[in-house]
Amino acid sequence: MENKIIFIDGECSLCNRFVDLVFKFDKKQEFNFYLLDSAEGELKTIVYFENNIYFSKYKAVSKVLKSTNLFLKVVFLFFDLFPKFLTNFVYDFVAKNRNTVFGQGYCTPIPQNRKITQEEISSEVLTKAKGLSLGYS
Repeated sequence: MENKIIFIDGECSLCNRFVDLVFKFDKKQEFNFYLLDSAEGELKTIVYFENNIYFSKYKAVSKVLKSTNLFLKVVFLFFDLFPKFLTNFVYDFVAKNRNTVFGQGYCTPIPQNRKITQEEISSEVLTKAKGLSLGYS
C-alpha cells in the first residue's frame, strides 16, 4: 500500500484545497492520503512518498500535479526550471501565510479507499514523513 502517498495536515485549508485539486485530476486514482496530526508541532509542508523516495515542499506539489494533467505538467515543467531555493522560498511564504490567505476550517472528505491508516503504513515511512512535514531533514 506504500506506493503513492500524500501526507497532509488534515486541519489545513490549503492542504485540503490541494486534495480537491488532486481529486479533480487524478482520474486513475493513483494517489492515497495520510492525514498528519499537528499535535507534535506546526506542520510546515506536505510530503509525497513514491517508490521509497520522499518529496517535500515545492517538489512534492510539482511531482504530484505533473502526473495528473497535461496542462499542469507543462506549467510545472516550466516552474521546475527555477532554482530549488526560489521555488521553496515561494512555497514557504505561501505555507506560512496559508491561514491568512486561505482561511481555516475548510475540510475535504477523503473517501476511505483513498485514505491510508496507521495500520497500513510502516512506522519507518510514517516517522520520516512526519519529520519532513515538521521541517526536520
